[in-house]
Amino acid sequence: MNSFRLFTASPMVLPLAAALLVASVPPSSAQTTQPKKAAPEKKKPQPAWTVHCANPGNGLKCKAMQTLTLRKTGQQLLQVVISRNPDGKSGVIQLNLPHGMYFPAGVTLQIDKEKPTVLAVQTCDARGCYAGTALPPADLSAMQKGATLAVTFQNLQKKPIKLGVSLNGFTAAYAKLTQ
Repeated sequence: MNSFRLFTASPMVLPLAAALLVASVPPSSAQTTQPKKAAPEKKKPQPAWTVHCANPGNGLKCKAMQTLTLRKTGQQLLQVVISRNPDGKSGVIQLNLPHGMYFPAGVTLQIDKEKPTVLAVQTCDARGCYAGTALPPADLSAMQKGATLAVTFQNLQKKPIKLGVSLNGFTAAYAKLTQ
């Protein structure tokens, strides 16, 4: 009959054994160079705009959208929705804004270095607050040629919060609205 003896190491034995094991490895076998990191691939930026269409019974209605969220929590900070007017020459912009901001000062829109436009916040509901306005052809053209739409509003301490909305992909998204 075999007898097994259970061996339990005291807390002092394990660190001592680990130190002896490390000391017994010759220095020549230790790796002295860091592995080279691969150079990051340069990826073409993905268009920031998506197009969403629905058929409410009287024809297809499409909107170009971009949503900015917090990375850690996924909380929506801003959603920009662009639709076109039936005339095909002008559009409409709607901003979906978060709760807990100071909105009496309004919301400022600025396409690159163009003249800023101040919008009033029109209403709020359980999902957020909303501001919108017509986009004349000149503003649509500036968005199609531009790089960034800056949206600025204030927090409750009346300090500005400026969000940059990429216009990458806006031209293609808006073209889908006019088809």
